[in-house]
Amino acid sequence: ALEVLNRTLELGGENAAILGEIGAVLIRSGRPAEAVAPLEQSRKLAADNADVAGNLGMAYAMTGKLPAAIKAFEAVVDLRPDLADGRAQLGALYAENDQIDEALREVETATRMDPDNAGFQLSLGSVFHRAGRPAEARSAYREAIRLDPALAPAYYNLGLLERSQGNAAEGTDLINRARQLDPSLPAR
Repeated sequence: ALEVLNRTLELGGENAAILGEIGAVLIRSGRPAEAVAPLEQSRKLAADNADVAGNLGMAYAMTGKLPAAIKAFEAVVDLRPDLADGRAQLGALYAENDQIDEALREVETATRMDPDNAGFQLSLGSVFHRAGRPAEARSAYREAIRLDPALAPAYYNLGLLERSQGNAAEGTDLINRARQLDPSLPAR
């Protein structure tokens, strides 16, 4: 796919859509550092393309450029305020950057937009957990599990929360359940 896209770019000249697709293919190929340049160029040519901004944000995040990733996802939300996935991703990045109030705002908005999304509930639980709000974190993790009983990270995070709240047996049971679903999770 990259050969065809690069050849098309050579023949047709600079094109935002092709540059964006090259970047997307590089991300899917596990080469996010290589994806940055074509995505940045695509973004310059088509600043109103939320998909390109999101892919650029992912490439930045995957290469450890958290402030740049946040800025890219802020652009996604500005361009597409109705896009729950963009808000959830921005919230996760804010949380990773210890901007908890901003993280809560975005993840809560995404969850209101799509309340049946287990991943959003998991993210909401994680942000509440980081904010030191265990009751709300517990509720969000349980809702994620209700929505998707195979969502191993929800069991795992709830298990860690329960342990931190003095419920060692329940926490261990939840972590063991998570590890049955996903053996790659740490034993802790």
